[in-house]
Amino acid sequence: MKFKSLILGDIRQQYKYGFYALYTLFTLVYITVLRILPMPWKELCTTTGYRSIVKLISQGVTDAEVLVKELHGRTINRHGRETLVKALTG
Repeated sequence: MKFKSLILGDIRQQYKYGFYALYTLFTLVYITVLRILPMPWKELCTTTGYRSIVKLISQGVTDAEVLVKELHGRTINRHGRETLVKALTG
């Protein structure tokens, strides 16, 4: 019972000081900015590397070198091309 009253008190304080209003404002601004961005920019912001790998695998591509080429450069730099090829070949 005491825990429940603590949680309710915390929620009241957050509401009183405008935390929920501010969160709603930030969410609306974020959604608006995403809708305003042109389509090519949206494609750059998403993780298309892994989507393209899944698409290639679904098309039947099994060559590890081709699949590694589709990975993000940061992933290749972090783990190394040879490690990724070994992971994809088993």
